[in-house]
Amino acid sequence: MPTPRHRALRQRSIIVSVLLVLLGSLVLTFASPGGPPFASAATEVSKTTCKKFDPNLVNGMCLKYTAKSGTGYTWIGSYKADNGKVFFCIDYLYDSRIVSSASVVDTNPLMNQLGKKIGAAEVAALNYLISTQAPNGSTGSDGKDAAIALIIREVMSDAIRPDGTVVYKPGLKVGGTVAAPTGGLSGSMLTIARSMWDDASRYRGPGTLVLDGGKQTQIELGDTQEYQVSVLSAGHHPIPGLKVSLACYGPITCPSSVTTKTSAVTVKVTPTAVGQASIKATTSAPSGNGELLRLDGWHTHGGSTAADNGVQRGWIGQRNRTAAEAKVETEIVKGTPTVTTRTSAPTALPGTSLADLVTVSGLPSGSTQQVTATLFGPFPSRPTAQSCTAEAKTGEVTFQVAKNGTFTTPTVKIDDPGYYVWTESMPGDDLANPVTTPCGIADETTVVERPKTLAPRRPTVHTVASSQHVRVGDPLRDLVDISGLTAKSEITVGWQLLGPVAPRSGSCARLSWSKAKVAASGSFKAPRDGRYLTTAVKVGVPGCFTYTEHVAATTTTTAVRTKPGEASETVLVTRPATPVVPEIPSGPASRGRR
Repeated sequence: MPTPRHRALRQRSIIVSVLLVLLGSLVLTFASPGGPPFASAATEVSKTTCKKFDPNLVNGMCLKYTAKSGTGYTWIGSYKADNGKVFFCIDYLYDSRIVSSASVVDTNPLMNQLGKKIGAAEVAALNYLISTQAPNGSTGSDGKDAAIALIIREVMSDAIRPDGTVVYKPGLKVGGTVAAPTGGLSGSMLTIARSMWDDASRYRGPGTLVLDGGKQTQIELGDTQEYQVSVLSAGHHPIPGLKVSLACYGPITCPSSVTTKTSAVTVKVTPTAVGQASIKATTSAPSGNGELLRLDGWHTHGGSTAADNGVQRGWIGQRNRTAAEAKVETEIVKGTPTVTTRTSAPTALPGTSLADLVTVSGLPSGSTQQVTATLFGPFPSRPTAQSCTAEAKTGEVTFQVAKNGTFTTPTVKIDDPGYYVWTESMPGDDLANPVTTPCGIADETTVVERPKTLAPRRPTVHTVASSQHVRVGDPLRDLVDISGLTAKSEITVGWQLLGPVAPRSGSCARLSWSKAKVAASGSFKAPRDGRYLTTAVKVGVPGCFTYTEHVAATTTTTAVRTKPGEASETVLVTRPATPVVPEIPSGPASRGRR
């Protein structure tokens, strides 16, 4: 006689038999010609409709569809076992009740209920999908749980009802496209499913941790070394979102952890002392296998369609459980600082004090250097690498460097013309190697020259009298146009008005001015190029007059004198014409005789 528990189980079995007919999951695609008919278009209905048949549903979608044998309801989503563990069903039409006595087993190898093996790549992709999206059994979202269940059904390829209706399109492989519902299904679930499967195909396990530090086996103190960290999927794609823990051993520092991205993450390590060091990276990477809840009596049935063949298996979420480790070793050696220098002046005059601008980089922390700056010269030509001898030393100064940066040396005064060049030397210590800069560097060379005397410039003086013909007593001026002056060349322009000289046939052309008297004179300052006017002169006598200008020599300009008698400088001065007034006799007019 059955116990109360056995009676309850039998009653639940009867209920579940009805449920399995109604709650088979659905693939919404068209059947291929000559094959079994696909389920017709489905419509989403309230979740409570499916919960009437199975109260252990968690998150997902309840669909109503028409199969060959009539109307059915299907739940695509997550379930809950009697001990509270949440899972996804993988055996279509099997009993969904999983009790707490179910064992947790590995998916390797994974067979569907029809006895066909599921590919290792697809198993790894399903495990990445469920473990990443639903590590606790459910995503917490109806749409996402429905998307996961849809993918599982298409990968398991066993959703053919006993009446021949294909509820899920079989044969989904890594890199394939999740099938669209027949006639379409509203909402974003299909888009979510396709995106999930793309990621799962790309990032499926097993993951491999890579710590790549290049070919450099030594790191100098004062430098940093970069390593590239990534976790590669089975398809050799960097898997994002994984925490990689880093541990540094020996005289070196590094970050405690990094999070992976879709490309390698750069990790910088810094040496602190001389010695041997190593960097170890560890992570939990996606596994190539999943975990199932399975009762001991589960088995395939070998049929061509799905069948009610006992309690099904449930795929449960898991955290990444494959440990991955990578390690590199390196030797920390003395640092070699980099010293770049530049003289304070590329050219200078005798008597100038020169300094050197010194930039230090790569100096190990804790190292203090007494730097010696030596100035060599003077040389008759540009110095070479062999020019810096003891005999050529002009001066030597020292300064202290305890960190990286740019420093200015004390000065050295130079008096003689020629070429001078700096060199710098560091003695080194327990942390740093000695460094000496080479002789003859162009940036370190100064040319010392005496001031050069420039040849005086000849200014141009062009003049024009204010008028070529004036009357006695009219004002007369000269317009002087000056060019050719430099910025600091102020000149004094002297001018003279010569005359009068008697005109020839009423003209002032071709006259001799050698004995002409000076009628007026003056001068003005010209600080720059431009036009200047002389003082006005009123001429009181008639005759021919001419202007001349002269400029005395200066340190920057030569003397200039214009010639008298130039047509533009010559003026004819005449008296005003005297008007003729006719005489009118006074008294009465006399009469002529008869």
